[in-house]
Amino acid sequence: MSGTAAGRRAEAEAIFAAIDGGDIDALIAYFALDGTQRFGNQEPARGHAAIAEANRSFLGALDGISHRVVSVMGNDRTTLIELDVTYRVDGRPPVTIPVATVYDSDADGLITDYRVYFDPTPVFGTTSEKDRT
Repeated sequence: MSGTAAGRRAEAEAIFAAIDGGDIDALIAYFALDGTQRFGNQEPARGHAAIAEANRSFLGALDGISHRVVSVMGNDRTTLIELDVTYRVDGRPPVTIPVATVYDSDADGLITDYRVYFDPTPVFGTTSEKDRT
């Protein structure tokens, strides 16, 4: 990982391009062997195999996903990313929600701890549009 703003943004763009393209192998290459990935309040996945399985499972529940990086910032070995993420599920119209991702990297630039913060209710929730107004 590069500590420069441009380097952090390029890395973030590459990570999310791998996710959007369903390229789990490319995504896993950014992680340390014992790295963790956690979505919201779910239990963290630890290690390449578990992280790969968690991503395959999540992406398998979607018709599609696309990430737009809004901003990237960081210091030392921590990177914070603000995103707009568009989800396509069950043939319904796409839903875009704000998402924050934070990850820590080791001295080799590999991700050791990756956390995603979001409210997936608008994407997966069963609340009707009438109930939200």
